[in-house]
Amino acid sequence: MIPATPAPAHRPLDLGLAPGAEEFRAEVCAWLTPAMALGRIAAHRDPDDRTGLGEEFERALLREAGKRGWLGISVPSGAGGGGRPASWAAAFAYEVAWHHAPLVDTGVVLASAPVAAYGSAGQRGRLLPGMLDGRETWCCAYTELAAGNDLFAGLRAEARQDGDGTWRITGTKALVTGAAKADRCLTVARTPGGTAMFVVALRSAVATDPAAPRTGGVMAADGVEIRRIPTIAGYTLDEIVFDGAEAELLGDEGAGRRQVARAVRAEHGGLFQLGWAHRLVSDLTACLAGVGANCVDGRRDGSEVDPVLAEQLGGLWVHLLAGRGTALAPVFAMELARPDLVAAMLAKIRLTELVRDAAREAASAVRRFAATRPPGRARSELESWETRFAAEAVMRLDGPISVGANDLHREAVASFVLGERPFDGGKAAFDEAVAEPLSAAWRALRTAVDRVNSRTAYGTTVSRLPVVRRRLADMYGELDAAWRLAAQADEHGAAEEVVLAAADHVGRACRGVVEEAVELCGGHGYLADSGLGALLSTVYGAERLADTRPSPRARIAVRVLAAEQDAARVAGGGVPAEVEGSGR
Repeated sequence: MIPATPAPAHRPLDLGLAPGAEEFRAEVCAWLTPAMALGRIAAHRDPDDRTGLGEEFERALLREAGKRGWLGISVPSGAGGGGRPASWAAAFAYEVAWHHAPLVDTGVVLASAPVAAYGSAGQRGRLLPGMLDGRETWCCAYTELAAGNDLFAGLRAEARQDGDGTWRITGTKALVTGAAKADRCLTVARTPGGTAMFVVALRSAVATDPAAPRTGGVMAADGVEIRRIPTIAGYTLDEIVFDGAEAELLGDEGAGRRQVARAVRAEHGGLFQLGWAHRLVSDLTACLAGVGANCVDGRRDGSEVDPVLAEQLGGLWVHLLAGRGTALAPVFAMELARPDLVAAMLAKIRLTELVRDAAREAASAVRRFAATRPPGRARSELESWETRFAAEAVMRLDGPISVGANDLHREAVASFVLGERPFDGGKAAFDEAVAEPLSAAWRALRTAVDRVNSRTAYGTTVSRLPVVRRRLADMYGELDAAWRLAAQADEHGAAEEVVLAAADHVGRACRGVVEEAVELCGGHGYLADSGLGALLSTVYGAERLADTRPSPRARIAVRVLAAEQDAARVAGGGVPAEVEGSGR
């Protein structure tokens, strides 16, 4: 959702990037700040589009990013890309999302990986340049309404070759983002030789001249009909009806499942979501930082901050900082040439849900703030903020159900935790030498895994029950995020907000994991000889030691509110108060 209010000062999260990638991130930020300024985008709004902006503006921005060589900054140079490490693409994604730029579902993100991996030399040479230079937009159309989450079991679209060997596809694809403005589509269909992936031109001009200029509106190719379907968030998703449309086979018949997995894996990762979440929390901070009652107003001890609001705002910053490590884990694994599928799935699950929950919490916080009637703040102004966050909360429901529902990813994570199937990457065990509460929580998770693997209920082992598997996946995800945040806090020169966030989050997460383990172990977990009682004592004791007044969350809230007010004073020509380490 494109905010209707000026952007707050952008103090980027510390992503832990190498100097070159960080310089690139700053360059992207410097470009997008004026490009996405309210005055520039005001005339280009389109509420029917997922991006909130019109196609003409989006294509112009896409071409400019392509001209700069940024769309494929981490695509291998042999495929025409920039050849930079994965962290450069991560930096680009983060800045794009923070600025709400319509550069998320690009052809590079959606289609370059399977085209590069499975396309012929001719296909790569013909299809990749248009993605990389921003001349073409793409969509991916895998879902069918009758198939639900089990795509291949319910796949009905079919592709057959006609007399001259041309493939033609028939069937309907649903819940497609951006089909009405896309030049090409990546889709899957049944063939006589199994499932396969195809490229379909959605605009007639593409079939004859990929460089032909585009205009607004849907120009469907022969055998293609595109229908725009409203969502509960107000924008539209599309249905594509293929009726004998000409299609181009990508790779081999029978490789469809492997190809879709490759395409979806390329969309995984949480840097877009991290950027959106950071912008959400930054916008809320800016809203609450107005001078008046319940704000800092120059004081740094938190005495003038509504304690409930402080816990809400500080809690959002804690979860944002914890999400940072989860989002970056698959990126750094790629840079080490050790792709980590479990880390990628955790990033998809936890970051999409972080954005959704942050929007909900932001709307709740503004409602409370408005109820206090702070002097100098018009109720209409606060109501507009509340409306914005509430609308975004609805919009962000799409994250957990896109690119495969999050529950499917939880099932895969649970399979890893239970040791049912091997994965490339994934942390087989946490180092027992980590901080005591993390070690205790890890032992509790292993105890729970052993117990649910040995217990039976409802004619099967407890470990096969979906609700149990979901809980185990979330326990592992919580522990993984806490471990990564604790490691960041231990780094030399870690920002005070990170240290405070780790003190808050690690204790809560470890206690939650051990309590979940007790419940999953049933009556056995309640007995002393299960060993879980001692682990509970360890995590409770660690949490008590970390319990200070004001709480870490309140202290974070005071710091970020003060930093926001200092930035406003600088922008207004005032003299900023000194806030040691106030950068985010």
